[in-house]
Amino acid sequence: MIPDTQSAEKIGLLRSLGAEVLTVPAVPYRDPNNYVKLSGRIAAETPGAVWANQFDNLANRAAHFRTTGPEIWEQTGGKVDAWVAATGTGGTYAGVASI
Repeated sequence: MIPDTQSAEKIGLLRSLGAEVLTVPAVPYRDPNNYVKLSGRIAAETPGAVWANQFDNLANRAAHFRTTGPEIWEQTGGKVDAWVAATGTGGTYAGVASI
């Protein structure tokens, strides 16, 4: 499930990797038809489905806090002048913010 505002290249890449991609209208998070909420409902209605809930799952951030942050700190010898990253779900950004 992905908002229809995503690039054709991203959607095409996901499909080329074997994903079944469902595009839905992009609506605010507060809307019950937001892609995050809609994907949760579909997963709940689909036998055997697993929904990672990556945006609200605190384990996402915790994994980066325990692994990515310390890895960056170790590899830079504790001398981080700047850190640049793309933010998707925010897990990486929040997880390494502790360094």
